[in-house]
Amino acid sequence: MTAAPDAEVLEVVERTVRALNVVNDQFHGAAYETDERELLCEYIDRVLGAAGIEANELARRNGLLSGDITGPWRDW
Repeated sequence: MTAAPDAEVLEVVERTVRALNVVNDQFHGAAYETDERELLCEYIDRVLGAAGIEANELARRNGLLSGDITGPWRDW
């Protein structure tokens, strides 16, 4: 199986995070507690890992902060 190009993977992460932003906005910025925010980020990392993509490597290759692949798009 061939890995998806970084741009495609980041597009999916961006769409996911932006959708979570919409939910958060519907609750006036209070949809997710701090622990839940961390769990959401960890879940995204685990999903990437299950697909054979190492989130920190993906971040590094694309000039993003290691440990927070959601950062560029996350409002919560």
